[in-house]
Amino acid sequence: RAASTAEQNEKAPPLPSASPLGPNPNPSPNPNPWPGPGEPEPEREPDTMSSFMAAIGLGFNVNKAKPALQMCVSRLNININKKTNQVKAKRREVGMLLREQKEEKARIRVEAVIREDFTIEAYEILALLCELLTERIRLVDAKEECPPDLMEAVCTLIWPKPKP
Repeated sequence: RAASTAEQNEKAPPLPSASPLGPNPNPSPNPNPWPGPGEPEPEREPDTMSSFMAAIGLGFNVNKAKPALQMCVSRLNININKKTNQVKAKRREVGMLLREQKEEKARIRVEAVIREDFTIEAYEILALLCELLTERIRLVDAKEECPPDLMEAVCTLIWPKPKP
């Protein structure tokens, strides 16, 4: 039995390494990534995701972001004005329906007016966030990570962006 076990060990494939990419060429002496009290912060390797994003052209570029944000503000203002004019016309229409004693139709139109008002408010908030980022875009570029006070603005603007 001992001989057969030894033969099986010789024929057994090697154990897979901990990483699917192979062994770590630069193992750190301290496997714990969290420093204790009084210990210096460990040196970090360059962020591979950001270098990957830069390699395929998806990096952050201030020279493109600032004009895009300014253009977004102007487009939002155009949409705000357009929707505001539509809401004014719909309100006049609701007034005419009420004068004609057509309350049910007026209620339906009022619901549409209220939805449009909410849309206008959302556009105004997005325009304010775009203006905020336009003014502080250099601050975002100067730091490696987005400043926490601007994180809400960035995340809010990323969410409604057009999907491919």
